Amino acid sequence: MRKNISNWGNYPVQNCEEVSFSMEEQLLQYVNNNDHLIARGNGRCYGDASLGEHSISTLRFDKVTAFDETAGIFECQSGLTLDQILDIIVPRGWFLPVTPGTKFITIGGAVASDVHGKNHHSEGSFSNHIVSLKVLTGLGLVECSPVLEPELFWATCGGMGLTGVITTVKFRLKKIETAYIRQKQIKAKNLDEVIRLFEEHKHYTYSMAWIDCLQKGDAFGRSILIVGEHATPGELSPKAAQAPLALPRKMKLTLPFNLPGFVLNNFTVKAFNALYYAKNTRRVIENTVPYEPFFYPLDAILHWNRGYGKDGFVQYQFVLPMDKKEGLVAILQKISDKGWGSFLAVLKTFGKQDDLISFPMEGYTLALDFPVRKGLFAFLDELDSLVLQYGGRLYLTKDARMQERVFWDSYPNAEKFREIVKTWNPGVNSVPRNRTGSTFNSHKNNGRHALPAERYAYRTNTGRRVRYGRCPCPTICRRRLFPSACRPQPRTAAPLEQDLRIRHHSGVTVHAFDALDFSSHADFYTSLPVKPDVVICVFGYLGNQEEGQRHWQEASRILHTNFTGAVSVLNVVAEDMAARGKGTIIGISSVAGDRGRQSNYLYGSAKAGFTAYLSGLRNRLWHHGVHVMTVEPGFVATQMTQHLTLPPLLTAQPEEVAADIFRAAEKRKTYCIRSGSGDIS
Repeated sequence: MRKNISNWGNYPVQNCEEVSFSMEEQLLQYVNNNDHLIARGNGRCYGDASLGEHSISTLRFDKVTAFDETAGIFECQSGLTLDQILDIIVPRGWFLPVTPGTKFITIGGAVASDVHGKNHHSEGSFSNHIVSLKVLTGLGLVECSPVLEPELFWATCGGMGLTGVITTVKFRLKKIETAYIRQKQIKAKNLDEVIRLFEEHKHYTYSMAWIDCLQKGDAFGRSILIVGEHATPGELSPKAAQAPLALPRKMKLTLPFNLPGFVLNNFTVKAFNALYYAKNTRRVIENTVPYEPFFYPLDAILHWNRGYGKDGFVQYQFVLPMDKKEGLVAILQKISDKGWGSFLAVLKTFGKQDDLISFPMEGYTLALDFPVRKGLFAFLDELDSLVLQYGGRLYLTKDARMQERVFWDSYPNAEKFREIVKTWNPGVNSVPRNRTGSTFNSHKNNGRHALPAERYAYRTNTGRRVRYGRCPCPTICRRRLFPSACRPQPRTAAPLEQDLRIRHHSGVTVHAFDALDFSSHADFYTSLPVKPDVVICVFGYLGNQEEGQRHWQEASRILHTNFTGAVSVLNVVAEDMAARGKGTIIGISSVAGDRGRQSNYLYGSAKAGFTAYLSGLRNRLWHHGVHVMTVEPGFVATQMTQHLTLPPLLTAQPEEVAADIFRAAEKRKTYCIRSGSGDIS
């Protein structure tokens, strides 16, 4: 099913077919059957880099494959996000070697963008810390590193996914003693002063500056420089020192809807900048803060991008050589004169880097947000000319409108990069309306610049079909309840077991289970090494309603998977728990069973039967001390629902549902009914 998707800037919007995969075999099958596709992570880049006619999501390819806690070497699949990695490594005394301004990007996206952070001047970009990669290229799955297939490695780092689909990444971590940052903030009266402060504080590992790009005269470029170091236990408050590696509390604030376009205007940006600069009542402020507000201040508000309105925004980030400060002045002056200032303008310094296609070079980099409006792209074209004039370039990950000549004139290794892509991914293809034969193309489209599918599309030529299942255990592992029965196919059992052990420090065994092989259910349960005290029945099959109406085979599969298979195995479980006089059975049903809907009444009727079964089972087992809970989670963003257009405010993430289920089970509730906006039990 096709749907409209966009990245974090909500511009542009691309109608595409998006699928996901959880095993390499599925990835091989999909890329073999589609001529033009692009890998997509969590969609947190600001530009159009991961949008295309055919998009393949890596988010379910998210297993941790290895973690050497002594050496600090971490290996994972490309769909794992940085926030998930931080949850694993920080409590064990490690941190990311480089991190951008959001923790919600995937590790594959970090490589494809060769992300940088506040420490580029001291520790380089992410590629400097990679041990090795595996990339599915047009020639097959290839492992590469700085010494093994180095051309492919350096073309992949910062190559925007054009060399192929990154599947796994092994990289080095940074040792830390606490989850806190010792930070120092210094107010600068103007651009000259903040540049001097950068030089004076270059010995700090982390540095960046917020800059007011609307000021004129003596206050032109006034800023707040922020520098930091990882704090030691002795620098913490007595309370924080009790748990120095504890993770910060998760923020749940959100912007639930798009703000009207008129909210962000010259007046409000000036007002914000004045308040932000004035909030520091002293010139120098030093304190110790958790790592999240230091590295990821905007992540504290989910969906903050909606503040730019329904038309979205673009982030414009460029870098100029260190000796071209006058170019920085010229660009800021042009922005100030235009009156289109950004209230999120960030200035950083880059250290030396001369990689094949990565964005950083030694110099100053400035990132600014601009709401999409009439005349914006013409204005940004003028800024492009200044960037080229002063020997700079634009960040491909942030770009949504750069013209072709700007890329070729600013990336000196572009031709070499294109040749490497042709070697490793010979099926690479771009689909602009007017072909130019280049890897990156652009053309005018209804007065706007080309979409990324027209610049970042490729094809690989191998694959085969597979079927698979998925384990629902992570929340239970975090709570130290050790699961022993899941539903993966044998090929997925080992990666799943390894991931659970590493991610949650939990003992776990994984066993193959087939919901439709009813005769095997008793033997399956008997063979478990330890009989579980908690059983969660979470498998299901949505199926194809229209096909089920025409063909009994599909209807039978829907009904038997969702009802008969669940009843078959839970009957066995119920007998054992009744005999032991204890236990908890949790059945995942669906609100689809509450009312017959034309679009899914086969699935709904099976879930209605399952809900009734759980109700009767609960009445029967109550006398034996066994707790039975029915869960109706509502809309959940899973692979089963990926082809559906779900209402964002009513759609929950699997982790949110799992947390609600756990809390309800602890309270021994009989029902847990959840919508995207909350938990009703």
